[in-house]
Amino acid sequence: MHSAYCRATLQLQANKYACEIHAWCLMTNHVHLLISPHEHGSASSLMKGIGLRYVQYINRTYGGKRGFPHFY
Repeated sequence: MHSAYCRATLQLQANKYACEIHAWCLMTNHVHLLISPHEHGSASSLMKGIGLRYVQYINRTYGGKRGFPHFY
């Protein structure tokens, strides 16, 4: 995942689910986040939203190509 796409996705999901992102570090196969949720359950909703967006990104980029299946 590209850094700019990751940053935009994090900001969108943080705004949507009332979380403040203090720091993040994009690694080759995962991301580290330092966040403050402002509502009960907002951190888990943020992570779910990020996961859903990542699956959509993978399906758009690789789905149906070179033996990659679509993920749900």
